Amino acid sequence: MLYAKDLLPVLAGAGLDEPVERRARRAHFVPETMTLADFMNFSQRSHAHIAVVADEYGGTEGLVTLQDAIREVVGDVGDDDEEEEFYFEEAGEGLYRVDGTFSLDELEKLTGISVDDEEHTTVAGFLMAKFEKIPETGDEMEYSGVHFRIEETDGKRVTRVLLRTSAGQAPAADAGGDAP
Repeated sequence: MLYAKDLLPVLAGAGLDEPVERRARRAHFVPETMTLADFMNFSQRSHAHIAVVADEYGGTEGLVTLQDAIREVVGDVGDDDEEEEFYFEEAGEGLYRVDGTFSLDELEKLTGISVDDEEHTTVAGFLMAKFEKIPETGDEMEYSGVHFRIEETDGKRVTRVLLRTSAGQAPAADAGGDAP
């Protein structure tokens, strides 16, 4: 298992020719039947904050972190007054501007747009799958009568999307945003 903090010196240029196993740490495995309490005890004893979850056949079921276990016990720790809101704006008739992290289910409820996608939960995930790449600012596509335009990206993240249904006008002309 590789930890990001162990790779920082490599990013600085030190050890580029070094075999990866020199930086690797021993992976810890836990059975999928392990309880939260047992995992927290295991984590404390072994000083492991992450473990690979193995199923009954020895296959990998996933990863579990100490943070996951703590969240299950106490819930999200954060400012209770700060509720995370995802941006949604009706920018005109048939025009919608949303964050890439906006829920596909919420989008369907608020707009009536039908996105037949059971694999992805966010607008960005859906668009990445349809584009078959990480979209860039200005990329556009049509899907099921809806025009999508990527308005803003941040590195590898889609941060803002403009959608136009058949009732809307061309996004670049009347959306009120910056046209590419």
